[in-house]
Amino acid sequence: MADNCIIYLYGDMQLDKWLSELEVECLNDLPKINEEVEKIYYEKMVQEAPIVPMYISECYPADKEEEQTLMSLSFVIGTAYDAELRLAFELLEHMLLRSSASPLTKAIVVDGKLGISLGEGGYDTSRFQSVFSISLKGAEKTQGEKFEKIVLRELERLAKEGIDKELIEAALHTLAFELKEVDASYDPVGLQYSEMIFNSYLYGGEPFTHLKYKSHVEKIKKYKDKGYFETLIKEYFLDNKHRVLTILNPSHALAEEEQVKLEQHLMAYEQTLTKEKKDLLIAVNEELEEMHMVQNSEEKINLLPQLKKEDLEINIVPIHKKQNNDQIFEYHFHEEETKGIAYIHLLFDTQSVKEEDLPYLGILGHLLSYIGTQDMNYQALENKINRLTGGLNCSLQAYTHLEQANYRPYFKITSKVLIEEIVEWKKLMTAILKETIFIEKDKIKEILGNVHYEIARSFEGAPEYRATRRVFAFFAPAGQYEDVVSGIRFYEFMKGFMKEFDTQYEMIMHKVNAVYKQIMGKQNLMVFVTAPQEEESFLQQELFDLGASLPNNNYPKQIYDLKLTTQSEAYCTMQKVEAVAKGFSFKDAGFTYHGAMEVAAHIIESIYLWNRIRLQGGAYGCDILISRDGHVVTCSYCDPKLGSTLKTFEGIGDFLKNLQLKESELDRYIIHTIGTMQIPMSMEQKSERALTYTLCGMTTLQLENIIKEVLNTDMQQIQELAKLFDAFAKAPYLCVVGGKTQIKKHKKYFDSIIN
Repeated sequence: MADNCIIYLYGDMQLDKWLSELEVECLNDLPKINEEVEKIYYEKMVQEAPIVPMYISECYPADKEEEQTLMSLSFVIGTAYDAELRLAFELLEHMLLRSSASPLTKAIVVDGKLGISLGEGGYDTSRFQSVFSISLKGAEKTQGEKFEKIVLRELERLAKEGIDKELIEAALHTLAFELKEVDASYDPVGLQYSEMIFNSYLYGGEPFTHLKYKSHVEKIKKYKDKGYFETLIKEYFLDNKHRVLTILNPSHALAEEEQVKLEQHLMAYEQTLTKEKKDLLIAVNEELEEMHMVQNSEEKINLLPQLKKEDLEINIVPIHKKQNNDQIFEYHFHEEETKGIAYIHLLFDTQSVKEEDLPYLGILGHLLSYIGTQDMNYQALENKINRLTGGLNCSLQAYTHLEQANYRPYFKITSKVLIEEIVEWKKLMTAILKETIFIEKDKIKEILGNVHYEIARSFEGAPEYRATRRVFAFFAPAGQYEDVVSGIRFYEFMKGFMKEFDTQYEMIMHKVNAVYKQIMGKQNLMVFVTAPQEEESFLQQELFDLGASLPNNNYPKQIYDLKLTTQSEAYCTMQKVEAVAKGFSFKDAGFTYHGAMEVAAHIIESIYLWNRIRLQGGAYGCDILISRDGHVVTCSYCDPKLGSTLKTFEGIGDFLKNLQLKESELDRYIIHTIGTMQIPMSMEQKSERALTYTLCGMTTLQLENIIKEVLNTDMQQIQELAKLFDAFAKAPYLCVVGGKTQIKKHKKYFDSIIN
């Protein structure tokens, strides 16, 4: 039906031609849409506000150790038709929830001592009536009423006394930076525009409402200091009865109760089935499994438009970079047209930190730039960061060189800043790098409590990520380092620390301050910049000045022995399914990376793993990663069949030995491989790529050779990779995160099981 469809076109195309073809081939004979009737239909769906605010209390399944209640105070905020209101509440979301200087975080968590941190709430515009949620993680069961009172009291204070002007300016700058960078972000700009159009058009609104944002931004800027946001707080929060307080309490028995109910329901249903109905269900299931294994015929595939290898436009963009080592630290410049933005990476070598002090680096990575300096508290610092930059992030990463056995560990500070603000940015970075002080105990407790909570939650929320990272730690030296500073070993360190936070706080902060002083020296520094060529001289001088201001640190390099005592582990959660990760180093096993491996990975994933694990096994999916530094890892997710998945992993070698593809079929996988290697990248991604290629020793010539190897891949090369996967099958490295029942059933696979 035409009235149940929206067609969106974007790109460099002959628009009249496409519209004409759509009309003739698809739309001409369909009934016309009555847009007025449609809009009235959606307006009738508006949920009326209740007479008094609502309250809901429910339970969620939790581990025996889990004692944390989740709560959320949610408000209905207008409809999808109001573009100005949407922009205003996106700004309020940043001020009230996303900023470290958030007055709500301070009132609820830091001063009110409720919960761990504000959670995944925020401004949800994915429905006709938008919803703004203020959510709290890690609360206690009895704190719901207190939570609501503190939220409303703080909102009332903001409405009366006004929001900090620095916080408003920081939020506006963040919005302006996002709008300036929109065509260089991670998602294709056409996709972003489509989402903005659908936000109103899906509900009968004018399609371009949310694209016409400039006038709304100007209006908000004009009235920002005249009570604009304070009026919104009063109208849509304080005077708004259309709200609900939702409390989710942990239940240790709920999962078992649900399982018992399911089993009873299935048993009762089975009793209603005759033998004929049972036989029919079995036959239908067998037929479905057979359908899963049927490959599309060549005739059907040829109905789709297809590229040929000769149609491909191979465009390997050379990485224009310059290196200047005249200073005491390395400096790299990567040339790109960035619309006046400088993408800057400051990397500090951490190899002088003693092995026993590595977890304190992990803590430093979570605290730096979120706590105050000698002249600014954490709120003032956060506002300044948001006023001057488009983002500032700290991380710990280990880069493995492609030709060497070693890795290089760094504390990385990544920032993007308007070049016109670089002088002020330099002052800001000087304060962060030289003058950070670790004395804001309540804020530090909030930050680290949230870190600990999020890692613990990742075992259920992102088990495939957790399992894959742990597998790397079994066999890859770089993975072992990252495990200590940000992975499971870091989490174990955090667990012990957070239990005794008040008694261990001073000792821990003394250690963190010591590693901070140790690594933030000019001898440890390496700088990477992505910016236009004409700005190179100016940026180089400013960054040299920044580096020169750092102290001389000259500590001896350490040699780490971070190997784990186990090679296979399982982590039990409340989930009923698992993430199953297996990996090994093919480089250590005597194999050399080749572009044909990339094609083989696509074939394995698209044919073998998809059919066996997704279609037959019922998992949500399965990925395979083959890295240029010599590693291969497979990982399933939302997987109900742990044992059969492991057998499937072990059978990859046999699959490749017996694989037969026609030339046209192999070409399709080659084309797909090239497509994934040449996807569009944001400027931020390009900057990160230039840094990674430099540290890992990747050159433009090597990239060209890999592309050639991919294009020239033949079936013999694919089949010969069976030897690599036979070695993979024998490797012991395994990590599973998920349901206790399946893990216990397959305990023979694990050196260790953690409940």
